[in-house]
Amino acid sequence: MKELVIIIDGCGPEYLRGSDMHTLEQLNRKCPANHLSAIVPTVTNVNCASIVTGNYPDVHGVCGNFWRNLDSGLDQYVEAPELLRCPTVFEIMKSRGCSTALLTVKEKLRTLLNRGVDFSMSVEQPAKIVMDGIGAPPPVYSIEANYWLMQATTELIRQGMSFDLVFIFTSDYPMHMFSPEDEQAQEYLHQLDALLGQALETMPSNTKLIATADHGMNLKVCAINPAKVLARENIEADVVPIIKDRYVVHHANLGGSVYLYLQDESLVLKAAEILRKHPRIELVLTRKEAAPKFHLLPERIGDLLILGDKHTVFGDGDQEEQEVNIRSHGSLYEQQVPLFTYGVDKRSKTLLENKDILHLLIEDWEVN
Repeated sequence: MKELVIIIDGCGPEYLRGSDMHTLEQLNRKCPANHLSAIVPTVTNVNCASIVTGNYPDVHGVCGNFWRNLDSGLDQYVEAPELLRCPTVFEIMKSRGCSTALLTVKEKLRTLLNRGVDFSMSVEQPAKIVMDGIGAPPPVYSIEANYWLMQATTELIRQGMSFDLVFIFTSDYPMHMFSPEDEQAQEYLHQLDALLGQALETMPSNTKLIATADHGMNLKVCAINPAKVLARENIEADVVPIIKDRYVVHHANLGGSVYLYLQDESLVLKAAEILRKHPRIELVLTRKEAAPKFHLLPERIGDLLILGDKHTVFGDGDQEEQEVNIRSHGSLYEQQVPLFTYGVDKRSKTLLENKDILHLLIEDWEVN
């Protein structure tokens, strides 16, 4: 039995409306698609960690792409596997004698998620066996990086490498660059779908497929630095961008949610009251409020969690507020994601969030 899981990074359902995706459309006719909710904050690391562990951030520990270590006081990228506090699907499957593979565009995801994997590679750190067959990968900041990743999957199978479970994580670079209506976005999805079809043709006929996304994407037109909003009221605070990672071309480290750390913690409630009055800020939660509401690990989030309206992002820029024109994510408005399955029995499963696909995989494997 073989199972293939593909996470189409940043692909909200609106990207699939009217798109020419023959493979997924054919599968959809046999097993109609669902919509799932992404985990908040709607950024890559939070959701990919949730997907491979089947748990919320309060269990797996990843509450952003970037975090402040309260013990050391240092701000750090979330890239090390030690930050995951529970087993991954790869470790679970390995304990059952199954072989697994993890293929990603971004190296940060490979290093974060690859505990227990038998074979892993990224576009940034490609395997020689793949390059010998299809050549060196294109730049990570390109649509072609995702194409190469799909071709790499097919090449591994052609080389005789067989796995019981394969996870593929694409990059959301195309969704950051293009809206659902753009011709480039539709061509990208068409080509990605065609390459998925080619990969499936090389796999056993009983291969099962799950395709979903980690989060959606929206146009953002206003960027706010909440620390500067508070500075007008003589409250000092540090901004720790939840979306921040090393791939700044994607989003310029501007996301729809942000953590705020106050220099004087006794001013948390006052700061929250001030920020709630801002017309573009929709939700301000203290650590005590945010942790249970969004299943976050208290010691890995800020004194405040701030979420904006659909078209607002936050960062640590020089200005209190400025106009921007970027496509980004992180807010409540990037929660809806699609789900396609083929050959997987989901009739008795409750599928509400993208993290639930792990339980679908495990239970389906046990049944069969």
